[in-house]
Amino acid sequence: MKRNVLVSVVLPVYNAEKFIGAAINSVLEQTYSSFELIIINDGSQDDSLKKINEFNDPRIVVINQANKGLIASLNYGISLAKGMYIARMDADDILLPLRFEKQVEYLEANLDYGVVGTSGVFIQDDIIVGDFEKPISDIDIKCSLFIDSPMIHPSVMIRKDLMPIYDSEFYQVEDYALWVKLSKQTKFYNLPDKLIKYRLLETSETRKSQADNLRRHQALKSIYSLLFQLDGYNLSDGEIDQYTYSMYRSNFDLVNPMILKGVYRRILTNKSFRLKMLLSERWFGTFVLSKHTLKEFWLYLFTSYTYTGLLFFLYKKMKHAFN
Repeated sequence: MKRNVLVSVVLPVYNAEKFIGAAINSVLEQTYSSFELIIINDGSQDDSLKKINEFNDPRIVVINQANKGLIASLNYGISLAKGMYIARMDADDILLPLRFEKQVEYLEANLDYGVVGTSGVFIQDDIIVGDFEKPISDIDIKCSLFIDSPMIHPSVMIRKDLMPIYDSEFYQVEDYALWVKLSKQTKFYNLPDKLIKYRLLETSETRKSQADNLRRHQALKSIYSLLFQLDGYNLSDGEIDQYTYSMYRSNFDLVNPMILKGVYRRILTNKSFRLKMLLSERWFGTFVLSKHTLKEFWLYLFTSYTYTGLLFFLYKKMKHAFN
């Protein structure tokens, strides 16, 4: 007989009156019913609390607090959790009914896995505008850590006994830092099923971080520093800067290809074929989407990453076209 384990759903809310009702309903409509829904109203100035209080379900726990920010709210919600598993949820997203059932089933059957996410779809004005897919297997997820966050944060379920606190040093990319920290402790998996509707909003944390380029650079640099430290790479501050520049198109013009080539070469020693493809694609991107001196241009032409990256880019385009 399957165990009926308790899931603690942590849902921070700040000025989400337009969407919070649909978000809560999507949790209450889960086919897996053994959960507590911990809602932290983080000093909302709109009618979010009023909307929350319209729900009368014994599984809902409402915390009303002065505004402390997302990270403090998440950590407080997790500290109150009674469940074996922590499920993340955002106030503007919608879950598909089978999400908890499928995630609990996977975690119960695979005890060496501690983090399970899902695929999803993007929505704008409640209309699906695209797919949101992440790498599936543990090895592919951990390779992708070298590029960007490999999990959809509000889709994730984590074993509570593995759950560290969210760190304010990584504000706006706190989830990415969490995956890096956990990468040496457990295995990851992303269900291929699309089990979350992820709402695109101009005011979302992700959109704000993209607009704040310098702050994002510093946060990501801290994440890559942690990743390299855990993997035993001793890179200088300037080398980590160059690596971070190569991860986002808006910073490609700041890349020094001579330094970056040396950094990539050190990282790729004894690393997987997939990571070589991912970093080569980034290298190719810095070549075609930024300005170069003549010396840099010739360096790109005589570096194998340029051609490997081009081939991987074309492969992905063809794969997408035929799917």
